[in-house]
Amino acid sequence: MYTDYEFDARLLDTLVDEPGVRGAMVLTLDGLVRVHSTGLERQEADRLAAALAAAHGTHSVISEFCAPGDASWRMTLVEFGTGFVLTIAAGDDVLLSVSTTCDADVGGVADRMRALVLRRNGERPPASRSDVTTPRTAPAPRTRE
Repeated sequence: MYTDYEFDARLLDTLVDEPGVRGAMVLTLDGLVRVHSTGLERQEADRLAAALAAAHGTHSVISEFCAPGDASWRMTLVEFGTGFVLTIAAGDDVLLSVSTTCDADVGGVADRMRALVLRRNGERPPASRSDVTTPRTAPAPRTRE
């Protein structure tokens, strides 16, 4: 993980240039804005960063609700009637958060967020999400006899 928290706003704007993405920011775990996309006002970013940091703390505790083992927090996805908010780890004590509209390709946005963080950390991003995890398949439906 990188220790220089100075994400370039232009890199965040590359996320915002994607269809359906409204805004992006990098924030600390204590709710301070490191940098935000150019479309966000500073006061709005400050207010949202405080709320996102508080939500992250809650979601980290909720991980205990998952199965035993490595239940470490990796991403938060919150759905609203008007869109989604995705938040991922972006370094030591730093989060990357992106807001989208309802019609955004949320999976694609999450992949681009991960790729941006990996690139900033000097790592090569995977070709696609399927390279990172094995997709889960739903069991076949039961039929009544």
